[in-house]
Amino acid sequence: MNSTDENRLFREDPRPSTQDAGLTLVEVTVAIGVFTFAMAILLQLLAPMLTDLSEVLDADETQSVVNKVEVFLDTFNEETGSDTKTPFQEVYETVGPGGQGYMVAYIYRTIGGRAEVVTNVASINTAMQSSNPENQIDRRVFLAVIYPSSVNPSTVRSASPSALGGDFQNIEAYSLSSTYDNYQEGYLALTVDVFSYAPPAPGDSFSNVISGNIPSDSGLLLSFPTAINR
Repeated sequence: MNSTDENRLFREDPRPSTQDAGLTLVEVTVAIGVFTFAMAILLQLLAPMLTDLSEVLDADETQSVVNKVEVFLDTFNEETGSDTKTPFQEVYETVGPGGQGYMVAYIYRTIGGRAEVVTNVASINTAMQSSNPENQIDRRVFLAVIYPSSVNPSTVRSASPSALGGDFQNIEAYSLSSTYDNYQEGYLALTVDVFSYAPPAPGDSFSNVISGNIPSDSGLLLSFPTAINR
């Protein structure tokens, strides 16, 4: 064999090798199947953990609402020009004779993490329209309706509850028959019904949100007793 034949024998084949080709269709299909199976197992393992986390977050949020309402009652000030009244008197005169018979508080958390408790529904709309995202409402608005409880002495409350009016016509509440000056008890027992709402869409108002979903027992998120002391 001469040198020319040797060069021709060991010269690289110019044709591409089939061994360098990509994955075959069967290999890709098997890989997708293995990945899908692994993801299914992972999701099954994560589902209970995510559910537990959601329940913990809901429980923490519910407890936060209860705490906010109680602080709100202990520090309530109607701001009608006189600062000489105690929070107890302010609350009593709001839910008692001469008042509207109940109180409403709106509790929400801002995107910036600040918790707010307001009594004016217009404040919800203001927060929604804020140009600063930090002041806008995060997730939902809790509406707390606060009214006298049956635990109060029968001599200072009505014999049976009656329906509230306006947006809260589906809620039955006791009413007080004694004025603040004639109320001798050292405490005032209250019932708090809490409802949850999505914040209004831009351009809408929270009043429209409520009027379209009037609070009732079917939408009740939480009901709890509380009391304030003189």
